[in-house]
Amino acid sequence: MIEDSMYLYGGQRNAIDNSGELYEFKFKESVWEKIQPNGDLVPEPRDSHSALVWKQEDQATMVVFGGFIGGNLGEPCNEVLIFDPKQKTWEIASKNSDGSRFPKKRMGHASVIIGDELYVFSGTDGEIKFNDLWKFDLKARVWQSIDSKGTIPEVCSDL
Repeated sequence: MIEDSMYLYGGQRNAIDNSGELYEFKFKESVWEKIQPNGDLVPEPRDSHSALVWKQEDQATMVVFGGFIGGNLGEPCNEVLIFDPKQKTWEIASKNSDGSRFPKKRMGHASVIIGDELYVFSGTDGEIKFNDLWKFDLKARVWQSIDSKGTIPEVCSDL
């Protein structure tokens, strides 16, 4: 929740089509409003992503991670997007990337923001189910793999 509103981005419309639409629900008025973002950046439609609130001293934004882009013929991603509800603009905090410095592209994961850090656990790329844990510093814009100890949860995904 950002101020008195909830934001909803993307989702699966049907078996072959994803949504890239953005909505705001204003709790005080019980009203939905479709948002037309400002600026040139329009994220690709996706489903099975996470969307969380990042509260900072002077503002709150929505952070979107991962998901499945491209409907039934698409692929998972690992980009981090930030939506500023006051400016109604999107920003790419981390591009969709391959390599050992980034989490594998995924969907159906679990995520949480603690302070200025986004944590991502598990998920799937559609073939492999992961049980890794990653941290993204939302200010420095850097990923870090977390070496966990103890009894690590089994491989899991909500897909």
